[in-house]
Amino acid sequence: MQQVYREGDTGVAVGEIRSMLARVGLLPSGPLPTQWSEARFDEQTAAAVREFQQQRGLIVDGRVGPESWRHLEEARWQLGDRVLAFAVSHPLTGDDVLDLQNRLMSLGFDPGSLDGAYGTRTELAVRAFQRESGLAADGVCGPQTFAAFGRLSRSVTGGSSQALRESAAIRSSGPSLARKVIVIDPGHGGNDRGNVVAGLAEADLVED
Repeated sequence: MQQVYREGDTGVAVGEIRSMLARVGLLPSGPLPTQWSEARFDEQTAAAVREFQQQRGLIVDGRVGPESWRHLEEARWQLGDRVLAFAVSHPLTGDDVLDLQNRLMSLGFDPGSLDGAYGTRTELAVRAFQRESGLAADGVCGPQTFAAFGRLSRSVTGGSSQALRESAAIRSSGPSLARKVIVIDPGHGGNDRGNVVAGLAEADLVED
């Protein structure tokens, strides 16, 4: 998908966009597939796209280009919707994979980065989880593996397991800046949002 869709556009792709936004709860309902050809990218759709982009850390412009489309497609998957497995040529990505990674982490299995991509580290964590659950350790996350999550309790407590891991990594890294994120905030704090140009404040850019 290379085209950019914006307010005023109509057609099948707009219908699919509206359906994906409805699936993630940002529109009250989406059109049926038979109605997609008549779907319109209206003001409500643009507002929903902007909210989605804000949630995902994307450029907030209310338009759906290749990057926003990819994130919308990934967001429509929920854990259990499909079988998850590692593929070298085309790793699976989506919110269902991110949910899986979070669940593995909370149970004490290390899936690597919580990036929503079913890579080798995630597959190894799934295999370890399957062995602990008495399942065939094939790295394929299907109905039996999904059901097994309910039979194990959390082994990581005291807050977000990812936050705990990142905090420990920061403490152990010392003064090194490698793998750290530096944020420079041009806003002045409190009610002062920094310089404002054409209604856009410096702090707005930082928050995006």
